[in-house]
Amino acid sequence: VNVPEKEDMKNLTFWVWPESLWAPISFTKTYLDEKGFDENDPEYFSLKGERVRSKSEIILMDIFDSYPVPCKYEFPLELFNGKIIHPDFTLLNVRERKEYRWEHLGRADDPSYMKYNVGRLNDLIRSGYYPGVNLILSFETSDRPLDVRVVHNLINEYLLS
Repeated sequence: VNVPEKEDMKNLTFWVWPESLWAPISFTKTYLDEKGFDENDPEYFSLKGERVRSKSEIILMDIFDSYPVPCKYEFPLELFNGKIIHPDFTLLNVRERKEYRWEHLGRADDPSYMKYNVGRLNDLIRSGYYPGVNLILSFETSDRPLDVRVVHNLINEYLLS
């Protein structure tokens, strides 16, 4: 599939999975470049060198990379209202050829953070992304860190079944 050229990015490889919106590494990198990180953002990288926004996202990305589950970080998604958001992870259950969006709510005890994310989750639901169907959620608070056992359980339930 032809990929639009963007300034110094030419001759990109574009992967298309049949019957899926799954998209390619170079296409994702172009979107991340457009979206960008603020120059003052901390620099967090997964073991494979993927830049993420938090220590918990490093843990999640490294766990995803340990499974035979294709994963894209902050891949763009158009909502029902035309707004483009970047859910934390887009993952593929290869056997079922089914995409899932994974949102990690890492500051669930912060009222302003949760106010924003309730609106975001409502927009995802209005766009056809339902928790436990095609939307996976993980949570943590300042005194209850990410439980990797729960992450492994969710991966086994939704992405390896």
